[in-house]
Amino acid sequence: MTAVTRSGTNTIKGTLFEFNRDSRFDSKTFFDDPNSDIPPLKRNQFGGYLGGPIARDRTFFFGSYEGLRQDRGLTTIATVPSRATRARTDISAVTKPYLLLYPEPNGRETGPTTALYSVQVTSPTREDYAVGKVDHTISGKQSVSVRYWWDKAQVDQDTAIPFWTTDTRTKSQSFVGEHKWLLASNALNVAKVAWNRAFEATDNIEKIAFDPKLFFVPGTRFANISVSGINSIGPDTNTPTFVDLKSLQIIDNFTWSRASHNVKTGVSFTHYMNDQDSSFDFGGAYSFTSLENFLQNRPGTYEGQGNGSSTDRRWRQSLIGIYAQDDWSTTRNLTLNMGVRYEFITTPHELGGREASMPDLQAASTVPGGPIFKNPSLKNVAPRGGFAWDITGDGKNALHGGAGLFFEPILSNIYRAYGNRTPPYYNLINPASPTFPNPPTSGSSSLLRLDLVDYNIKNPYRVQYNLTYQRELPGRTIVTTGFVGSRGYDQIRNVEYNQSIPIVQADGSYFFPSATRRNQNFGSMRLRTTDGLSWYKGLIVGASRRFNAGLATQVSYTLGKSEDLGSQAVGSADFDNSFQPAYAFDPMSNKGLSDFDIRHNFVVNATWELPFAKSLTGPARAIADGWQVSSIVTVRSGIPFSPVLGFDRARAAPRSGGAGQRPDLVAGCSLNPVLGGADLYFDPNCFSLPALGTLGNVPRNTIIGPGFGSWDMAFFKNIAIGARRRIQLRAEGFNITNHVNLGLPALPASTVFNSAGRVSTAGQITNIVGTARQWQFGVKVDF
Repeated sequence: MTAVTRSGTNTIKGTLFEFNRDSRFDSKTFFDDPNSDIPPLKRNQFGGYLGGPIARDRTFFFGSYEGLRQDRGLTTIATVPSRATRARTDISAVTKPYLLLYPEPNGRETGPTTALYSVQVTSPTREDYAVGKVDHTISGKQSVSVRYWWDKAQVDQDTAIPFWTTDTRTKSQSFVGEHKWLLASNALNVAKVAWNRAFEATDNIEKIAFDPKLFFVPGTRFANISVSGINSIGPDTNTPTFVDLKSLQIIDNFTWSRASHNVKTGVSFTHYMNDQDSSFDFGGAYSFTSLENFLQNRPGTYEGQGNGSSTDRRWRQSLIGIYAQDDWSTTRNLTLNMGVRYEFITTPHELGGREASMPDLQAASTVPGGPIFKNPSLKNVAPRGGFAWDITGDGKNALHGGAGLFFEPILSNIYRAYGNRTPPYYNLINPASPTFPNPPTSGSSSLLRLDLVDYNIKNPYRVQYNLTYQRELPGRTIVTTGFVGSRGYDQIRNVEYNQSIPIVQADGSYFFPSATRRNQNFGSMRLRTTDGLSWYKGLIVGASRRFNAGLATQVSYTLGKSEDLGSQAVGSADFDNSFQPAYAFDPMSNKGLSDFDIRHNFVVNATWELPFAKSLTGPARAIADGWQVSSIVTVRSGIPFSPVLGFDRARAAPRSGGAGQRPDLVAGCSLNPVLGGADLYFDPNCFSLPALGTLGNVPRNTIIGPGFGSWDMAFFKNIAIGARRRIQLRAEGFNITNHVNLGLPALPASTVFNSAGRVSTAGQITNIVGTARQWQFGVKVDF
């Protein structure tokens, strides 16, 4: 990634700005209580930048600072046990204290056993960002620059049942030095050295005190309870955690031009130092496959860190790349681009030796010591090519195209969490028949769950291609149409390896006779492997009018379709609508729309300098002059999601719950039975339970979620003060029509059946995307 920072000039120039939002000027969201005050919002964004000379014509400085202070209120809605459920007399004496931790409902009942609980919470955000840069000209052929940027932020966000706040703190720093050397009139060398550091720490802060007697593991914390059909209660199972990623990067690029050729070559070396501690299931995590099972103390699964476990790791790895490219002007109106890149990684190494692998997934134990996987990158040669053709030779008709092979390097974001959770350095307890609330605490007394990187992992890569036609029309207008596409191979999938072994029936479907895991030495074995495929095709149509006669416009429309065998790439739930595949050993059975697929995307924006002052004079002109209106309209279709089961109907032995198992489709129903609205977005009666021991026939991601629409506007008043100073007053409205953009039916609302039967909240939406109408007021001073 290349970042461009402004440079100073021979003139002192700068800007000061401040922008404010306040809930007094805003509207309520769809889910805010109409009888309560609007959730508070206080947002202040401020800062400025300054640039100028240190030594005229030779040395220049540039600096900027930006601060953000925001306290944003929002309404959270959770599904909790109803009052009638809380009053039952047959609740297990063991689970009743945990049941009563759920807040009493204050909203409507969603079924015979559940109801809604809503509350206003406030999420504070604090951020400071600064950049400094110095440019120096050594001679007419050489120059150097140094740049330093610094960013520090803190974001707090309450859980759906707001007894915990997820506190995330980040700090990033970067130092870049660059030397440019014009070796000859046709040869330029640019060398860079960069030091980067990105730190992130996340923890869950308790907002109420919990009785230590309720802890699953003494001396830890109140942990997590997940119950199918209602919201889970407890902190994020992935906290506390921190990542301290440092990198040293050296890059050298050489450009040489001769005759019709412009040749670029370069080499880059990046050394990554990743110090981290990614806790997981600290204090334990229980799951129940229905509210009834919770009431009767029948837990489904338990996971928790074993005694002596540690996820403190110091990973080291390097990435090396070289490339060459020739832009060849074969004729006056045709240029060919031909290039190749070779990029490979070194095998990651943990400085303390706390790494292990499992080459044989049927083995009884892991193999301590590295490597954690075999390096698949040493043959990563990636050619690419393209062309630019001025069809008519007058610069008004252009055809561009290209294709290339692109490898995705296997860096710490792929292996760090899975590489951190491997015995014997980390033991994750996963008993076959857990007891609540006192689980085993050592690996010697229970099965272990494993998180593994496939030892024979392949290097993911993509083939990308595009073809674009552009035509210049009168009025400084350019129209564009094009086609883009890609095919992904050896894509990363997160799967459950240790599933039971099915019988293949005559029709090709699977029947699981029992939930007996294939490697009985372990419990769940979550595997990060590379047997995925992906497909994308998109048609792009657009037009733009450059600023002319006080008006600039741009419109674009994309018709696209993205499919894959699973969109999870880094985490087990990269998207809110992600689930692990129901059966890992038949990848194509999970083919469907990507979790991020958006079929239609339309955006139009315009900027208009109001002309009313042209015929005025005196004070009237001063008032009417300098006004500018900008507008952006965004309309897009919804992303897809799957109806799922909350228990192991197939006896496929997933990690927990149903883990991606889907229902059968009722005859005569659509795979996309959308009803619309927040109370019942899709018809759950269109789905039925599959036969015991089988997987449902509903494909992945067939229901299309709500679309999105927003109209933003901005009004500017520019006031000139002399020749070099200007004040700009701004009023900006976001979602000015207050259009309701519903989110997805997230868990538990995408679960249509659990072990107790049909889930009463199936199809319900309790959140929005974006914001309700908000107004922002600001001022900028240029000098």
